[in-house]
Amino acid sequence: MRKRGTALALALALLGALTLPAAAQDMSQPGQSSRISAGTFYSGYVDPDGGLWMWGRGQDGELGDGVNERGYIRTTPVKVLDNVVSVSTCEGDDDGGMYTAALQADGSLWTWGTADYGMLGNGGGGNAEGGWVEECQNVPVKIMDDVAAVSCGWLAAAAVKTDGSLWMWGTLCQDGALIPQMTPVKMMDDVVAVSRAFLNTAVIKTDGSLWMWGASNAIGNGYEGDSTINSIRYQSTPVKIMDNVAAVSCGISHSAAIKTDGSLWVWGSNEYSQLGVAGGGDTTIEGLTFQSVPAKIMENAAAVSCGYGNTAVVKTDGSLWTWGWNEYGQVGNGRKGEADGNWYGLTQETPVKVLDNVSAVSCSMSHMLATKTDGTLWTWGTNLGGTADLDSTTITRPAQVLINRQAPDPVPSGGNKFTDVKESNWFYQQVQWAVEREITTGTMETAFSPNKDCTVAEILMFLYRAYGSPQTGGANPFSNLNGTEWYAAPALWAYERGLIDGGAFNASALCTRAMVVEYLWKLAGSPSAAVAHFDDVPGSASFTRAVNWAVENGVTAGVAPGRFGPDMVCTRAQIVTFLYSALA
Repeated sequence: MRKRGTALALALALLGALTLPAAAQDMSQPGQSSRISAGTFYSGYVDPDGGLWMWGRGQDGELGDGVNERGYIRTTPVKVLDNVVSVSTCEGDDDGGMYTAALQADGSLWTWGTADYGMLGNGGGGNAEGGWVEECQNVPVKIMDDVAAVSCGWLAAAAVKTDGSLWMWGTLCQDGALIPQMTPVKMMDDVVAVSRAFLNTAVIKTDGSLWMWGASNAIGNGYEGDSTINSIRYQSTPVKIMDNVAAVSCGISHSAAIKTDGSLWVWGSNEYSQLGVAGGGDTTIEGLTFQSVPAKIMENAAAVSCGYGNTAVVKTDGSLWTWGWNEYGQVGNGRKGEADGNWYGLTQETPVKVLDNVSAVSCSMSHMLATKTDGTLWTWGTNLGGTADLDSTTITRPAQVLINRQAPDPVPSGGNKFTDVKESNWFYQQVQWAVEREITTGTMETAFSPNKDCTVAEILMFLYRAYGSPQTGGANPFSNLNGTEWYAAPALWAYERGLIDGGAFNASALCTRAMVVEYLWKLAGSPSAAVAHFDDVPGSASFTRAVNWAVENGVTAGVAPGRFGPDMVCTRAQIVTFLYSALA
């Protein structure tokens, strides 16, 4: 158990070294809630019905699921609260000490997790002993009403009430010192949005002006300050940074803002290339280079999130661009980079596109989260669970998070009910996995028909079930389907996911190798991959990028040296093998 006082002493020591503990937070935008939030080794997601789901590390009660055991990691999302409209997780010391805040539809604010230093705003204390900290609250507790927005940072949090007043609690700078504030205290008026990160706070006021206070190297005021904490220059009162601001996000040592014209501006440390400009910065203090005033780096930005050493931006066309610290695949580009850092390893110096059709993004030290316009949730970086990949320690490209269903287990545990599937068959394990995950029930009670050619209707049903048989709500785009066919829902889902086109649906068409890898590639987010050299895969083919991805990710190696066999029809056994390789 971590003793009270140790974490704060560590924070001050790190502040003096200008290498700060992680504390990135979601974008703060007037009138917009945060339905995804990536914290240090844990995540929060608000589903369309208002259910709050949490997963990842939860040793100090930060998941709110009633557990507070040292080393506890929950790999499948659990619902902890209903009627939620916004969630904010926390980042901090990578050993522990996290907490979470959630805003319900009635304006009530609830917190849970680490109870040290007033971070919960509940007057102090919790209901349990933490796994890493001295006290924690392992289930949500209500702390205030009439709240419109909330943002958690390590050691302190902030909330905007419906009357525009800003309230804060936790470890705050008072009279040149960091002092715990155990209950919310009013700080200022006329605020419409707030973002918190460790010692730094940013607010947007009703007139669109951006105001900040905190460590002077990270707030964009030209390295000015009115006090000193542990020999570091600090701005304890709010100062105006810029006008015409639409959104802002604070990271521990850098920040970013989007102006009303869509331009993206960054400032603060560039130690991890988090500013998105190679060699960026206009000031160097004790060997650390940082940007002391806002610098414009991009146009057409719609959303931004700053992490510990990385940044993510959603552009107006829905494309997601990321950069910065990439040692654990946090950038999502296959753990590639343009520069190797020092102790922290790989970095990506300039923005790289990693996804399309993105509606929101959240960064953390350990990983990122993103939602797409089709409502799906994606993650990459440190593998905290929630996806079909239960074995890898890192996920270097976007993978879909599975909410409200069990993730696929690559090891079959049940008995074999099929008389035409023997333990000696090469596809035995793959078929058992598909049955256990309810992807297939066979062609008859005791038959799987492994050598039968697989139709388009069958492959789409397999994929539809593998992704949880989600509800579909769009208009019927097929001229020959009335909705009563057994494959109608999978076909509509596939159309909504961009796997197939509308018009006449050919259910009996046979599925080829090119078709199945293209389906899987699109479901994975259509990521880029290194070129796989096959004589029968031309560079201009629609499935070429899918083949590249499938080879790079171990889904297939082709049918022979130099041959992929794109037009070869797949059997049912081959199809479940493709799914097993991609999803198990």
